[in-house]
Amino acid sequence: MTQTVALPNKSLYSEYVKLSALMVAVSIIVSMVIGSSLYYAKEKQEPLRALQEALQIDQSLSTVFDYAEQIMQFAGNKIAQTVDPDLEKIYEILSARAFTTGMDVRFSWSLLDWIDHRNLMQVNSLYGVMAPPIDMSARSHLEEARHKPWALHFSLPTYGIPSNEWVLPAGIGVANAEGKYLGSVSLGFNLPVLISRVEHHLRHKNLVFAVFNTEHRLILNSSGVDSEMLRQYSHTLPSLRNDHMLTLPEPLLVGKRYAFSYYKKMAEYPFHILIGKDLVYERHNFYALMLPRFFELLGVALFGVTLLYGFRKKIMTPIAELSHAARDIVQEKEIVFPQYELVEMNALAEQLKQIQQIKVALKKANQATEEAHRSLHKHNIMLEDKVRERTRELEKALHTKTDFLNNLSHEIRTPIHGITAISQGLVDHWNDLPEEAKAEYAKTISVNAKRLLSLMSNLLDLSKFTAGKMHLHFTQVNLCFVITEVVEECRSLYLHSHQSVDTVEVVPELPSQTPHCLIEADADRLTQLFRNLLQNAIKFTPKGRVTIGLIEDLLIVEGVAHAAWKITVKDEGVGIPEEELEEIFIPFTQSSFTKTKAGGTGLGLSICQEIAHGHHGVIYASNCYDSQRQIIGAMFTVILPMRQTPMPSEAVVRQLLQEMTMPERA
Repeated sequence: MTQTVALPNKSLYSEYVKLSALMVAVSIIVSMVIGSSLYYAKEKQEPLRALQEALQIDQSLSTVFDYAEQIMQFAGNKIAQTVDPDLEKIYEILSARAFTTGMDVRFSWSLLDWIDHRNLMQVNSLYGVMAPPIDMSARSHLEEARHKPWALHFSLPTYGIPSNEWVLPAGIGVANAEGKYLGSVSLGFNLPVLISRVEHHLRHKNLVFAVFNTEHRLILNSSGVDSEMLRQYSHTLPSLRNDHMLTLPEPLLVGKRYAFSYYKKMAEYPFHILIGKDLVYERHNFYALMLPRFFELLGVALFGVTLLYGFRKKIMTPIAELSHAARDIVQEKEIVFPQYELVEMNALAEQLKQIQQIKVALKKANQATEEAHRSLHKHNIMLEDKVRERTRELEKALHTKTDFLNNLSHEIRTPIHGITAISQGLVDHWNDLPEEAKAEYAKTISVNAKRLLSLMSNLLDLSKFTAGKMHLHFTQVNLCFVITEVVEECRSLYLHSHQSVDTVEVVPELPSQTPHCLIEADADRLTQLFRNLLQNAIKFTPKGRVTIGLIEDLLIVEGVAHAAWKITVKDEGVGIPEEELEEIFIPFTQSSFTKTKAGGTGLGLSICQEIAHGHHGVIYASNCYDSQRQIIGAMFTVILPMRQTPMPSEAVVRQLLQEMTMPERA
């Protein structure tokens, strides 16, 4: 019996429509939910962001005010301690370089004024003695300074005298030892500069700020907010408490754009910081979150609907027809297949016709397949055992290799990668690069190559020293000349190349009788010794002074005094833990204070020790301390005999080193 398969299209079409509509609806809903969730999650964090910004503003303003107060107190103390100070003496104090250099850039002021007990400006740090004096009675902080000297007081913002800039006047009262009020050291904080300084540290661009005093008078605000409108609305502010961070009962609306909702009392000064948000920026931010998500998901939904339509027409309907045909084949019915558009569907239909004919062959094939599966399973088990055994051998070999390479892999791999990447870039883009870029890349390759060569040289030197195969060539050497050359080399190569010339200063402290700084030594190895010590000192001194000193000394060994030179290299870095002062001379060892902050292999100090011992001298490390016993840097001391013969053995030198370092650590 011949039967033609005819599958109704109604159910497939209805499912297609339902699925398409569902995809569009779900896309719209999901886009709205995601956008809203992102927006309201951000809104939920608004109090925390406001608190963070308020704390940052408090810190920025307090830093400026604290430093200004210290400057004025220092100047006031000098005035108060001066016997019968005249105006010229006061001008000399106020115009000191320490008070005026860079203050307008870093701390928002440039002028210091002396206002006497009659509220007359007598001296200005820039214009000198004022003739005639200027009446400053309008500044409210002068009366507060009179009754409460030696504390910082503020007036309301106004135009500065004589700077004519918009400033926040402030000052401290100065009293002598008997408590008599002498006058006030005053200045004006440049408000545009101060606002710019505060805004530079803000992290959330949608937030704005305003600072009021305890009488709700505006002091300063974000540059984008209209100050006049803030002053008009300030009378609506409720009484502000002095808690850590509070929310206003009702937001302070400034026009239609800004809404201030949070405030905080400054920790040290009589000001309240109000934090608000830019409503226009918030709206744009909301749309920026919502619209892209909506159109992205809507586009995905429409694309899905299109794919569903093509899938239904080309694949779903033929598959449904063929599934019914397969069911009829099981029932041993004859079927007639229509002609499909896809070659694959027609091939599948043709194959279905042959299924019934190959059932027996398929059963036999299944039996053969099962037998093959059992055999394959057996071989798989054997293969897995061999793989596991081989894996254990490989893991053991890999562990051995890793242990061997672990100490050196980083220092070798980094320059090699740099050389490879940059040289490949030069090869690939040689004709496209300007000459300056080629030179810069070539310089970088040279630096990495030198770094790798330095590592190899250090390893070779250490190996030779350890094996006793390093031969030193002793000649008469001028120690002062060697130190001077190494200092100039470090200034040129390490300070300028690392842009540290303005923050780190290398200072040699040598005897005045330079021609007499003679020593019997290997000049090249001495240069290597001093270079390694100075490189370390510069590397671990982010800012400060590196000093290399040279003095005559005695090296007493087994009761015999030998004329010697004592060389010290001091830095102002983080120092060395006491328990590591001896360990840092062990190869591949670095101080725990510095090993995570800079590269290196830990070979430099080991080589320095070997060079010192090769000259029958000693080298040891110690720390420098301030009056509170806080570490303020490290010092390496090298003592070398002026003459080499006769000298003690290396074992005696090491015993001498222990005796010399024990008192310092105690």
